[in-house]
Amino acid sequence: MTRTDAPPTVEAAWERLWAQLKLSEGFWLGYHFTSDVGAVRELQERSRRVLRGEARGVEARQVNNPNDLLEALPWLLRSRSAATGVVWLVGVSGDFRGWISAWGGLLRRLNERRDTLPVALPCGLVLVAPRPVLPVARDTAADLWSLRSFLAEVRMGTAQHTQPFREPPVARSGEDHGDGAFAARALSPSAEPSATLRPLLRQVGVDLTAGRPDLAIERARDALDRAGTTMTRRWPMRGSRAVVR
Repeated sequence: MTRTDAPPTVEAAWERLWAQLKLSEGFWLGYHFTSDVGAVRELQERSRRVLRGEARGVEARQVNNPNDLLEALPWLLRSRSAATGVVWLVGVSGDFRGWISAWGGLLRRLNERRDTLPVALPCGLVLVAPRPVLPVARDTAADLWSLRSFLAEVRMGTAQHTQPFREPPVARSGEDHGDGAFAARALSPSAEPSATLRPLLRQVGVDLTAGRPDLAIERARDALDRAGTTMTRRWPMRGSRAVVR
């Protein structure tokens, strides 16, 4: 199959996921609402490639029958080591109507055990469900929903043609894509962020996911300013100012 540019929905989901994989430490929770198995596989494969470079792995379980979804609970709560980077639970096959009650039951159980999740999972957890499950996740397991730091939706058929694997692009100076792109640029560094910047960048992602763009922009500017200060200290430039792109 000829690879062309991936549709915006897949690339947007990947940029958010990439930020979580690179910047988050310990447990984090993500929701991915889609029925497009191709999109899920693409994101899982990209996750494997990123984590392989950090000697970490991906665990994934795909449930094909809604009646079997609750049986995945013990597997989810099994203790993992630091060698696991992210765990995926996928339940999207077939008619979405059967999944609504199935996911509702599992999410309620996870909501009751939300305090044990960070202990069992020192890594990311991505729950993949059909898009109609979103209000169920939000309303029937509200406390669990409040822990989310990654949220993505991908429509059916948007991952049929995807571009070769790459890390998210960094916007160049002079490009005007609005304030949201400014915050996103801080989440897509061209080099590994320092220990000082990681907490700030992690919070940018949390603010963007929670619908707080103004706060995310403020934190992003702070992160970029600190990065510029660090570069100036390491490589002083005579007669000019250091520019962070």
